[in-house]
Amino acid sequence: MLSRTATDAAVTGGSVAVASEQVWRGRAFGLDVDASFPISGLPVREGEPIGRRVSLELIEPRELDRLWRPGRKTSLLDRRDPDGRLVMSIESDTALGFRIYAPRYGRHVISPDGRRVRSVLPRVAPWRWQRLLFAQVLPLATSLQGLGVFHASAVAVEGTALAFIATSGTGKTSLAVHLVDRGAALLTDDVLALEGGGRKVLAHHGAAFAGVAQAELDAVSPVARRQLGAVAGKTDKVLVTPHVSQTSVSLRAVYFLRRTSKPGAIVIARSDPPDPLLLLSANFISYVPDPSHLRSHLDLCAQIAETAGVYRVEIPVGTSATAVADAVLAHSRGEGE
Repeated sequence: MLSRTATDAAVTGGSVAVASEQVWRGRAFGLDVDASFPISGLPVREGEPIGRRVSLELIEPRELDRLWRPGRKTSLLDRRDPDGRLVMSIESDTALGFRIYAPRYGRHVISPDGRRVRSVLPRVAPWRWQRLLFAQVLPLATSLQGLGVFHASAVAVEGTALAFIATSGTGKTSLAVHLVDRGAALLTDDVLALEGGGRKVLAHHGAAFAGVAQAELDAVSPVARRQLGAVAGKTDKVLVTPHVSQTSVSLRAVYFLRRTSKPGAIVIARSDPPDPLLLLSANFISYVPDPSHLRSHLDLCAQIAETAGVYRVEIPVGTSATAVADAVLAHSRGEGE
């Protein structure tokens, strides 16, 4: 829970000040999260501990600089704007773990086992540094603790999960939003943690944080709009803080969305047998240099193919997200098969 004395983080030297006491206990991406600072987009923990835990703590910038002095540093990702400005870098060291850095979004060192994160947060609106935390830092910690992390949005319908995988801009978040308008519960936006090993693959909820196009927000009912929560900030999308289902549910189906350039009707077809490249390419954390990480992902993809339906969704040009939601919901209920 939030501590009354720490709801507004102080800043020193351009970064959020180090907190003196633990103030937040939450859960996301299949992890129990204990943080020494408030994180408004992290769902408050409900129920018994789940066995996987990560602790987050703020440290001073100079302390992080002393900490991250890798002996054999490996650059895993170096993403830059066309003009050469750094967007995000990810480095690894066998002994120290991983460092994720994005200017104006924060710096984080994640331990090799994914159980400890030490962070320097910039003096910006909280939604900004939370974007990096939820999009990269916690998903990496989840992956290091053995769960699969997929580039997908997901909802819970009738006690099971439907996942949507597509390239950025195809409309997987918009689809999830309109399914919420039809009674589904949002599980996650853009990053989905899956757990295999049992009889079913379990889907875990993500953060209470989603980026939604303004037009799609305007198109949902007042009830769904309340479910999608308050506005936290704006980029090219509206960042909202939705209510997310905190029940881990079995994965019933995976829908691969693809927009076509031709008019016509929406086509949903089973991929039978499932195309392994579709599932393998949806790995969100593909840069971890450990063969066991790849083996785990391969095993999970095999279990998804065995226990869940895998479908291709062809979306004709000009088709609205509401129409896609209607088609997917009908299909999931057996009306479209």
